[in-house]
Amino acid sequence: MATELNAINILLVARGVTPVTDPDSGHPDVQGAKALLAQHKRAVNSTKNWYNTEADVDISPDVNGYLNVPARVIALDEDSNYVIMAGKLYDPTTRTNVFTEAAEGLTYIIDRDWENLPIQAFDYIVAMAKEEFIRPLESELMTSRAEKDVTIKKAIFDITDYRYKDVGKENQNPLMLKWRQKMISR
Repeated sequence: MATELNAINILLVARGVTPVTDPDSGHPDVQGAKALLAQHKRAVNSTKNWYNTEADVDISPDVNGYLNVPARVIALDEDSNYVIMAGKLYDPTTRTNVFTEAAEGLTYIIDRDWENLPIQAFDYIVAMAKEEFIRPLESELMTSRAEKDVTIKKAIFDITDYRYKDVGKENQNPLMLKWRQKMISR
């Protein structure tokens, strides 16, 4: 199982620093690695992917009229008329966060914990953070390898995403469906 500690140690080793056993170590390199990893994990988890999307969710107002969303929900699908503010839905059109009716058919985008990331997402996030983490070393060879690693991990991440999404159905494009079949058969 991939963990935050695994991710931190991958970055530390890439920089030539001894791995740690505690992700909350006060060592500056550990804190730097942890911050970069959190930034990249949040960026990847903020987009709609096969592993962090929960569709057709309905929320009913609580006694105060608020439509509360679970803490791990980082965003809503772009088709939604709402935004999340302070853990509640907000309607920018009517400028309110108090509702009398349920919000139906929402799609949650969830900020998955390290332990709940598929390996393709874990590898991609770590590769991006590693490339940024070793950049100050100014080693062309190391930076070049890290950049290639990001490209490879991104391709694997994207291929996996297309395998799990029904791209042809999403936009009713027969060419996309044909392309998806080609990607799956690889």
